[in-house]
Amino acid sequence: MNIKITDKLYLRSDSYCCWISKVSIIQTGPNEGKEREEVIGYYRNPQDAFKALLGHKIRTEDANTLNQLLDAVTSYNAFIEAWVTDNREVQK
Repeated sequence: MNIKITDKLYLRSDSYCCWISKVSIIQTGPNEGKEREEVIGYYRNPQDAFKALLGHKIRTEDANTLNQLLDAVTSYNAFIEAWVTDNREVQK
């Protein structure tokens, strides 16, 4: 499985597990311009991967108040729900 979640995040898998990768372009040094893949985490199944992605986004959120954090959580939940719904519609 190799599914693009956003322009930088991918859900990938092999026969043993799933993982979420963040892909970026190296900006400086001898490998400038090449693609770099950073694994955010390994998971048993796609459901666990999406739950962990939500947790990761919340932990890395730049919120300064509880309301900002709640807005971010609501936004991320809506994004995941829309993404799953859109992909189910495409598969029909």
